[in-house]
Order: sequence, then C-alpha cells, then structure tokens
Amino acid sequence: EIKRSLLSPIAQYKMCYRMNLKKIFDKHGTDKSIFHEYYEPYEENFEYLRDKEINLLEIGIRDGNSLRSWKEYFPNGNIYGMDIHHSCIVMEEEGFNVVIGDQGLEDDLNKFGDTQFDIIIDDGSHFTKHIIKSFHHLFNKNLKSNGIYVVEDLGCSYIKEFGQTANSM
Repeated sequence: EIKRSLLSPIAQYKMCYRMNLKKIFDKHGTDKSIFHEYYEPYEENFEYLRDKEINLLEIGIRDGNSLRSWKEYFPNGNIYGMDIHHSCIVMEEEGFNVVIGDQGLEDDLNKFGDTQFDIIIDDGSHFTKHIIKSFHHLFNKNLKSNGIYVVEDLGCSYIKEFGQTANSM
C-alpha cells in the first residue's frame, strides 16, 4: 500500500475525491446504473485504465449520457460513439468522435479505419446478427491485443418483442 504522504497533492486529491463509476453513471442518468448494475464489473475491469490515454468505443449513443460518463471516468481518454441515428452527430460538439452508421454493415464498421481501441462496448441494436457482425469485424480489426470487448443486454436475444426468434439469429 502506498502511503498518502508519498503521493503528490493532485494524486492525493484524486484518490480521495474522485467519483466512482456508479456515481458518475447516476450523475449523467445513464441506464448503466438505473436499470442495470454494470458499474460494478466495469469499475473492477476498467479502473487500471482510468488515468491512461485510451480509446473507447461505445456502439449505441442514444442521448449521449454514457459517452459523457465515460469521458468523466476516463479524463485522458478519446471517446468514440457509433449510432444509426443522424441526430447523434451533435455529440461531436461536446468533443466526442462520432460515427453515424449501422453496426450490422461492414462498410459502416470500416469507417473506424485502423483506429485501435482499448475498450469496445456494444450497447447498440441488441440484435444477435448485428452483435456477431460488429464483434467479428471490430474484435479482429480494431481491438488492441490486450483490449476489452463488452456486449451489453444479451438478454434481449431472447425477447420476441425485439424481433428475436430462432430463425432471426
């Protein structure tokens, strides 16, 4: 254990006063803490990257609250988002890297070029065929060798209202 007296005043402040991921998610109103409890495994697996210059991609921007949360949690990070809705482009005004596209289309996934991501979070369409398509493409082409790939809300794969049937998977 590091003695606090050996740390710089800035490091001491960060250690004592930084918000944990649940508080950040709550502050920004993301469903990651309101309807789910993703903050626990995320904090456990992402904390070592918190102050590093990382590239994070989240598929599925919606209202931008998750991107805002990630930017606060990873203050030195480059935060990317992908969404099918053109209205999400406004997130660029807040400093995010936004790609408008369909995660189920190879041409749209190619818009990331050779960008290498430390973390990729798929919170997009929740359709199995889209999850598989984007996973195969991004995992093999854009995820760093020691990167983390997360797929949220896999339970949707079993919900008829989501259009999921044995034939559609």
